[in-house]
Amino acid sequence: MPDSIRFIGNCSSHKEQIAKNDLFDAFEFIKTVLDLIYDNELNKIISHAKKINSHRKPA
Repeated sequence: MPDSIRFIGNCSSHKEQIAKNDLFDAFEFIKTVLDLIYDNELNKIISHAKKINSHRKPA
């Protein structure tokens, strides 16, 4: 996926025309990567909060 984003970016930065759909693809790829990174972090935080709540003190 990162290569796909790079190729789309390279085409647009070198004054080549890119289709809106290609740009939307790049946005979707970037969103997916960010979701993978931050959803994992969110899951860690939720899990940690549940431990604290179940023990009723810092874990």
